[in-house]
Amino acid sequence: MVNNAAAKIMTMKKRVFTIDGENLKKLKEVNRNLRKEIRQRMGDCMNDLGIEDLKLLEEEMDKAAKVVRECKGYQVC
Repeated sequence: MVNNAAAKIMTMKKRVFTIDGENLKKLKEVNRNLRKEIRQRMGDCMNDLGIEDLKLLEEEMDKAAKVVRECKGYQVC
């Protein structure tokens, strides 16, 4: 019985580590994408962007600037 319980525990631990490893890979990919987006918004890492990507980035920047202006106007009033 003890060996069987120990085997079950080891199997469960392996599953947890496998799930954590997969989750870690996904989180690293999200982190990498967010860092790249931040660099692009700061003007770096833009050489590999196409015309459509540049247009989308410009739209996102315009939206962000509009939000900042609205917040700034709200605080001034």
